[in-house]
Amino acid sequence: MKPVIFLRIASVLTLIHCVAHTIRGVLSGPNRGTEEIAVIEFMKSHSFNFGGVPRNYWGFHLGYGWFLTVILLVHGILFWYLARLLKTNSLAIRPVLALFCFNFLFMAIAAWKFFSLRPLIIELLIAACLAAAFATAAAPQAQL
Repeated sequence: MKPVIFLRIASVLTLIHCVAHTIRGVLSGPNRGTEEIAVIEFMKSHSFNFGGVPRNYWGFHLGYGWFLTVILLVHGILFWYLARLLKTNSLAIRPVLALFCFNFLFMAIAAWKFFSLRPLIIELLIAACLAAAFATAAAPQAQL
């Protein structure tokens, strides 16, 4: 397959990941019973000074969730755009593909360690698509 196809697949998978993360991770309320509700209330009720501003752990949790939503959205759009550029300048795009591949591999490790199987799988699929796009993009020719 052509590298453009792999990059477009990575784009769509990243956008799916963005939507799923937003719905399940950011917008959904507690759904695991009274213990989860108690933990969330505890996180909300204990404030501390952070950089001169009162904050709580729930705010950090929610803020980082929104950060990831925006990052995944930007990545998905960027991968689609890079697929277009790949048609004309694949050599310049290859290092970017490698960088994002490592990015999603490390995200997969974090998902495995701290989250669940769902994000682990989709992040590994995105990393595989980026690696395939890298591998199938025009490699530099050896100089004689």
